[in-house]
Amino acid sequence: MQFYVRPGASRIKQPLKTLCRFERIRLEPGETRTIAFTIQVKDWAIWDVTRDRYCVEAGEYTLLAGASSADIRLEHPVSVQGEVIPPRQADQRICAENFDDCSNILAGDSGTQA
Repeated sequence: MQFYVRPGASRIKQPLKTLCRFERIRLEPGETRTIAFTIQVKDWAIWDVTRDRYCVEAGEYTLLAGASSADIRLEHPVSVQGEVIPPRQADQRICAENFDDCSNILAGDSGTQA
């Protein structure tokens, strides 16, 4: 069984769904079983380029469970009281590894301006 989380609306681009846990479960034909598991919200953290750190964004998420990412059998909505990612400040320097565009980037951090 694979468990995914799918973010709702976000200020930044995120994956459609992220694997957050998996359990190998063997069932005989016709057998059913209730499974209990723990998923920690802190494991949903994403890199916040505005503050150079990981955070869990506040919002609506969906927990997904299935045999694979293409075979989702259960969905459950979850509301997370996380952080609000602030907008980027145009007047602040942004390092290349945190930039998601292809112009006006600084390729190295030599501390000097070209």
